[in-house]
Amino acid sequence: MVAGLRSIRTAIADNLAPVAVVVGTGGMGKSQLLARLSAICAEGSRPVYTWTGHSLEQGQAYGALEDLCDSLGIAQTGTDRSFRHNIVDKLSAERAFLLVDDAQWFDTESLRVLVGVAERAGEKGIGLVVAHRPVQDNPELAALDAVLSRSQPIMQLGPLTPPEVAERVGGILGCPVDQAAVDALMVRTEGVPLYIDRLTQAWVEAGVIERGRLMRDPGILPPVASQIVVTKLAQLEPAARLIVTGLTVGTSLDDELLGALFGLSVNELRTTVTALRDAGLLSPSRPVLLPLVGEAVDALTPLLTQRDLHFRLARILVQRGAQVSLIAEHLVAAEAKGSEVAALLVQAGDQALFDAPDMAVDWYSEAVAAGADPTALAARRAEAAALSGALDEALGRADQVIGDSDAPERQRALAVLAAVLPSRGLWRRSADIYDSLATSGGVETPQEAACYAVAGRVAAGEGGLAAAKWREAEGALGGATPLVTVVAGLVARGCLESVGYEPRAAIGSFLEAAELLEAGQRTALMPDTPHALGALTAIAALDFPVAEQLLERAIATSAGGAAFAARHRLLLGWVGLRTGRWAMAEAALEKAARSTPELCLRDQLAAAAMEVGIARRAGDHEQLNRAWARASGVLRRHPADLFSGEFIGELACSAAGLGGDSLAESKVAELEEVCLGLGNPALWVLPLRWSRLQAAAAAGDVAGAGLAAEALAEVVPVSAGAGGVQPAGGAWSQSLTGRIDPEGIRNAAAELQRVGLGWEASRLAGSAASRSSDPALSRSLLERARELTASLPTLERGVVPSFTALSDRERQVAALVVAGLTHKEIGAQLFISPKTVEHHVAKIRQRVGATSRAELLSELRTLLSVAR
Repeated sequence: MVAGLRSIRTAIADNLAPVAVVVGTGGMGKSQLLARLSAICAEGSRPVYTWTGHSLEQGQAYGALEDLCDSLGIAQTGTDRSFRHNIVDKLSAERAFLLVDDAQWFDTESLRVLVGVAERAGEKGIGLVVAHRPVQDNPELAALDAVLSRSQPIMQLGPLTPPEVAERVGGILGCPVDQAAVDALMVRTEGVPLYIDRLTQAWVEAGVIERGRLMRDPGILPPVASQIVVTKLAQLEPAARLIVTGLTVGTSLDDELLGALFGLSVNELRTTVTALRDAGLLSPSRPVLLPLVGEAVDALTPLLTQRDLHFRLARILVQRGAQVSLIAEHLVAAEAKGSEVAALLVQAGDQALFDAPDMAVDWYSEAVAAGADPTALAARRAEAAALSGALDEALGRADQVIGDSDAPERQRALAVLAAVLPSRGLWRRSADIYDSLATSGGVETPQEAACYAVAGRVAAGEGGLAAAKWREAEGALGGATPLVTVVAGLVARGCLESVGYEPRAAIGSFLEAAELLEAGQRTALMPDTPHALGALTAIAALDFPVAEQLLERAIATSAGGAAFAARHRLLLGWVGLRTGRWAMAEAALEKAARSTPELCLRDQLAAAAMEVGIARRAGDHEQLNRAWARASGVLRRHPADLFSGEFIGELACSAAGLGGDSLAESKVAELEEVCLGLGNPALWVLPLRWSRLQAAAAAGDVAGAGLAAEALAEVVPVSAGAGGVQPAGGAWSQSLTGRIDPEGIRNAAAELQRVGLGWEASRLAGSAASRSSDPALSRSLLERARELTASLPTLERGVVPSFTALSDRERQVAALVVAGLTHKEIGAQLFISPKTVEHHVAKIRQRVGATSRAELLSELRTLLSVAR
């Protein structure tokens, strides 16, 4: 189109007579283009005449000719031939330009005259540019296009591109326009110039755009922008207005559906949809209303009318056998009640339970509002709440059912309880329930329950019972076992292997379970994810890269669902803390502090230990006191279990540095009892005894450090990392006595740095330097401590979610969220329901770790800018 316009301008400048045709739907800027050409022509000496069609003149023979005849000063009566000759002679004599707008409204006779003028324009030196909408089944207009396109192709006016929008709006405002404003305009108008102009004006008046910048979320459509839609609607036939209303309540341009909804024939629908498209009310690229148009019509349609349409649509969709969720959305929008409606809403919740548990929560709530029995749905609502991360709500709803032995779906509620209790550190109680579920036959997969019972026994320190239960469960895992049961079996095996002599085998089992869970793409009801348990096992083995890889995968794939999102982020932050990337830990804590819903007790313990650990490593005694005061309350509530050892160890070290605390000591003793019940497995005992040594060193307890070093030396190393820690135990203990072995200290520090414990290495060298009586040796060791500290990657940030980590659909939704569209508007753009949009937004929020809308928008703007 730009090339064609340029050729017309050049022809005018060269005093030639260009002949062309411009085609575009309503709002694409045809009239503006002709006005610009008129201004260019007026700069020369040749006269310019305009000829505009009007829709009300279509039925009047030669009616469109009246204004032109007046302008040219010729007679208003005659035949096609006489009109054509008079017009051509007049225009030719003056070497004039004729600019014709809205030719689609010309009556048949006037169109024939225009065709005749066009056929002679070139040879007579007449400049002629005709603009019209893309009209079908009009032979005269088709003949006109054929004549006018002989010299140059038809110029098709389409929507503007983002750079063109930026240029256009910049011209209107007189200043550059930022990308956020361009994006917001593009999303609502899809580049249609008329709507861009009106919306820009409205947003400037409302303060949404100031000095070319988008200042805030645009919110609802301003009345000034809606008025152009109102005007267009008023010019439509009644059938077209009906269809526009239908499109705003969730239908697409589906002939059968719209025909059934409004009683229109296929031909009537085709004609009406063409009128909507020609009027510029539909998207230029898709069979839906433009977002701006949809929003305006939605605001104009009475609520009762909308509800009636939703209810009628639901009935039609039932007859067509449509998706239950789509029917349910229309029933909810219609505020329908009754047992049949409630049953359908329950069915929608059941279908969404694992793929979109947050949607299932809503469907079950809507079912109760429609008349379903709350008691009968309590177990399902508990399960949906657990899967969506609302663990406290899940416990409360499950408890309502469990108290009644005759309650429907009591076993289902017990399964929820068993899965949620470990989030409060209650692994033993969880294992007891899983055992009962495995033997009662009241659950769909008793083998899965049996496997998670084994994992719970290991976590609680019941090694003998865990082994016995595993022998019973392992035999039932063969054959065509469901994927979720295979995952549970691998988790149980990994837990048992971790307390044996082959921790590498344990990590392998967790890795395999993680792979299968990701492949299944299913949110699962489980006590913990293989990613989290595998990461904790890898951390105990000082294999931080494996732990980091597992957790990054868990975050990228939303492994296990929303219930574990905060856990995975916190554990990744913990890896950062242990490896000297403290900013990574701080970033995880910042997100955890804004987590919604509130962190479960297990995650609170990890966050508390991380906060204390950061303060201890920073040497901030005041902050450490405050952090410990908060952490002690969490530690008191959380029972010691095998997988909380990392955090209890860190809290014990910090408490010792503050002068000691009986609570921390008692929790360490509990943890030692857990390990004893498992036969003191080397993988888990070594970090516990290392924490004992660190605590003794922090307290200046020479005797305690000596005993801890001896106990540490007794552990048979089961990983390369363990072999790097044990020499440091003896060197540290000895340095506390004042007997400094410089070579031993340097070697031990080098080993600690090799296995990823750079901060501990610097502390070892610094502690020895402070106790040496040899000034030269003190300076040398202190310098080494500084070198080790300087080598820590403390400024590395945590893992920033990548835009590519989102699915294609999530990326589309994210772009529209940033542009400020509502869920309904996004649904209309993408042919999905507002409820589905809400689900996608929840998934995106989870993936990027956002805890508020403002944070979500900030994160997405960053990701989108990087993606560009």
